[in-house]
Amino acid sequence: MFFSVIIPVYNVEPYLAECLDSLTAQDYSNVAFVIVDDGSTDRSGEICETYARKDNRFRVYHIPNGGVSAARNYGLALVPPPTEFVLFIDPDDYLLKTTVFSELADYLGANSTDLLLFAYRTTVDKTDRLSYSQHPDIPYVLDSQEKIAEYLYPSLIFGHRIGGRSISGSLWRGVFNMEIVRKNQLTFREDIYKAEDWCFYSDYLLHCHRVHLSDNIYYNYRVRSSSAMTSWVMPSLSGVEKSLSILEHIRVNAEKMLCLDQRIVKAYFGTRYVTSAVKYIETLCDRRCPLSFREIHRRAAEILRHSELTENIRKHKTSGRNLKSSVEYMLVRYRLTSCLIAYGRLYSLIRACKSCC
Repeated sequence: MFFSVIIPVYNVEPYLAECLDSLTAQDYSNVAFVIVDDGSTDRSGEICETYARKDNRFRVYHIPNGGVSAARNYGLALVPPPTEFVLFIDPDDYLLKTTVFSELADYLGANSTDLLLFAYRTTVDKTDRLSYSQHPDIPYVLDSQEKIAEYLYPSLIFGHRIGGRSISGSLWRGVFNMEIVRKNQLTFREDIYKAEDWCFYSDYLLHCHRVHLSDNIYYNYRVRSSSAMTSWVMPSLSGVEKSLSILEHIRVNAEKMLCLDQRIVKAYFGTRYVTSAVKYIETLCDRRCPLSFREIHRRAAEILRHSELTENIRKHKTSGRNLKSSVEYMLVRYRLTSCLIAYGRLYSLIRACKSCC
C-alpha cells in the first residue's frame, strides 16, 4: 500500500525540523513526503532540501507564494501514481509514533474505507498544556451515506455536538482515498484563506460510502503561543463576502447530501449567516478600532443592508439554538444597528476582562 503525505511549507523555520524528523523516523518505505515550499523567505526551503538529500522518500518543490490551498493543490497534482491514500500535515506539527504508516497499512489492508479519521493530541507551544481528542459516542464504522449523514456530517461540518463533543474537521487528521480525489477532481479553493479544509471535507463526503473512526493518536497539533494570542485586524466587506461564499459552498453540498436532516441544515445556516454579520460588527466595536462612532455605525448599517446576507437570513429563519443566538437573530433581522453596536461593545469589554483574568 502506497501513501503520499502533502506538507505545505511557509516560513516555519523554528518548527520544521521537528515535523520532518517525525517523518524521517517512520519505519514504512512505501510513502512519499511531498513538500511544497510556498515561497518561504526564511530557511524553510533550505531545510527541506537537506532532508531530501538524506531520505529519498522526500520530494521537495519550490513555488511562488500563493497560499496554503495553492500549495496543497500543487502537491496533489504531483503525488506518485501508485498513491492509494493521501494525508496532509501542517509543517509546525508532527507525528507521535514511528509506526504510523505501517499501522495504517495494516488497518486499511484489512478494512475497506473511503475516509479514516484518527485521534490527535493538542499542545500549546511553550507550555505543558496537553489535551487529547475524543470521538463522540457514535459508531466507529459508518458504512452507508445514511449513517454518514446521520452521525458524521452534522458533527464534522456543522459542529453539532453529540454527547457534549463534536468531531474536529481538521484536514490533518484524515486519511483520504486518492481514487475518490482523482475521480472527482477534488481540489482546494484558492480564493479563500480560511476554512479551505472545511470546504474540501464537504466536497469529499459527497463521495463517501464508508468512513472509519480510530482512537489511535498519531498526530500532535501545535497551537503556537504567538498565534493563540488575540490579534485585531480591521474587518472588511470583502472579508464578509468571502465568508458568505464559503457558507454558500457548504450549503450547496449539504443540499446534495439527500440523506441529511434538512432541519439541522436550516438551523445551522440560519445561525451562521447571522453570526457573519455579528462578528463583523463585534470586530468594529473592539476597543482597538480607531474608527469614529459615526464611521462604525455607517459600516455596520452597510453590512446589515447587504443583499445576499439579508436574503439568506430571511430564507433560513431560525429562532436560535439558545438565548444568545436568538437575540443576535432579532438584532440582525430587524437591522437594529445601534443596538448591535452596543451589543458588540459589551462583548468586546467582556472578552477584554476575561483575557486579563
